[in-house]
Amino acid sequence: MRDQVEYLRQESRSSHAQFHQYLLAMSSSGLDDLFFFFEGQDDPAFYIPHLMPNTAGRSYFEFGCDGRESVLDAHRLWNGDGRAKGRTLFFIDKDLTDLLEKKFDAPSPIFQTEVYSFENYIVDVNTFRRFWVERLRLDVLDPRFLACKEQFCILHKSFNRKMRLISSAILYGMGVAGRRSFKLNLNNVNLDKVFEVDLLKNVVRWKKGAIDHLYSNSSMKEYGVVLSIGDVRLVYRDHLRSAAPKSYVRGKYELWFFTQFLAKLTRLLSDRAEAKKRGLRRAMPGEIISHASAIDSLSPLSVCPPSLQLFLKSSLAAPKH
Repeated sequence: MRDQVEYLRQESRSSHAQFHQYLLAMSSSGLDDLFFFFEGQDDPAFYIPHLMPNTAGRSYFEFGCDGRESVLDAHRLWNGDGRAKGRTLFFIDKDLTDLLEKKFDAPSPIFQTEVYSFENYIVDVNTFRRFWVERLRLDVLDPRFLACKEQFCILHKSFNRKMRLISSAILYGMGVAGRRSFKLNLNNVNLDKVFEVDLLKNVVRWKKGAIDHLYSNSSMKEYGVVLSIGDVRLVYRDHLRSAAPKSYVRGKYELWFFTQFLAKLTRLLSDRAEAKKRGLRRAMPGEIISHASAIDSLSPLSVCPPSLQLFLKSSLAAPKH
């Protein structure tokens, strides 16, 4: 029964199903209405706040597909249909395509992230600044602000150094440089069992049993893969050493780190006794951020990437009447 439910869910998110919904919407929509295709259900929470200032008040419809390839399939169907040109946009994550194959040049009107996925855009010092003021209700002139911002940068670098190993293992599993490939199940990896974000010692450390958890839950054990440190170092040297971390660190993983950091910092700064002892203002958050609420809470605080802003300005011309 569970397999049948999952099959029906995937079918409802397929490119053909979403394109059919698009045709139905277009048949009853206005001549200026806009149509946006996304990889999944989380994407609109990030993109829509950046899209809104560029819509000129026009109505719009969102379609959540089942991943990158599904969006590209929907684009091919749309391109063959020929209607609503200039009013339909598609949004995809780059993922690891540049590292696995020839660089993909996204045709118009597709926006492809410059980083691994849209979540990577959220993890940024500018987002942290807005979180400090708008979520913690603290002032940037507070003497703790610069110290906490620096701590975020230090811990972020520590996390990225650890992610070199995981990202190299992921590339290894995807068969870079002619290696045997196997299907990794990255969604089964629980980073709560892999990393500890320590604000007191200013470091991100491996948890006990972290490597076993990665091996058992990413399908490597299932496929009988024996991955040595030498293999990982070789992949890192050949494919990642000169790359920016945001191009290979999975966005969901980077957002996990950011959420861990913000949640722990929020608890520390919300401590009434500690704030009173130091004679400083106590943070007054409406809630402690969680992994379930991270995208909804942080996306509106993120800065619109310059490449996205340029894409939107060039793609969403004002309606002609």
